Amino acid sequence: MKRARTGGFSLVEMLIVIAVLGILLAIGADRMVALRTQLKLDRAAQTLAQDLQACRNQSLAKSRVCRVAFLGNDRFEVALSNSDQGSPGAIANVCTNTNFTPLRARKLPAGVRFTNVQAGDCVAFSTRGFAHFGASTPGQFVLRDGARQRRVIPSMVGSVKVSR
Repeated sequence: MKRARTGGFSLVEMLIVIAVLGILLAIGADRMVALRTQLKLDRAAQTLAQDLQACRNQSLAKSRVCRVAFLGNDRFEVALSNSDQGSPGAIANVCTNTNFTPLRARKLPAGVRFTNVQAGDCVAFSTRGFAHFGASTPGQFVLRDGARQRRVIPSMVGSVKVSR
């Protein structure tokens, strides 16, 4: 005489479901790590772009020179001049001038680096909002985290674009 099955799952069926779920979770976790790394690079590029734009806005609002100075390949600082430095001579040596008050300092996330700037490079915004690049400062900033990169490109009139 055969017994009728009353419902529920057998142990074998339950183990198969758990194994399939484990495989799917392992695949998903790998994708999440890659996505998190990419988002870290995107966030760093957006932060630099926002700080460049905020610096320009500060120079216009306060009628003072504002600069973004690069302190190494993983740090930068936004600073506002302590005095009126709107003359062309003052803006030319703004990267070496120490008469600035720091507004904020930023450190890039672990693994993200600038590849084309060095300590002492800077971008300054005049009291009219025009961008001036230091003598050795490139016209765009490349952030990299291994194989991926983002470019932050400020224009002379103060707009900032982030591209791949």
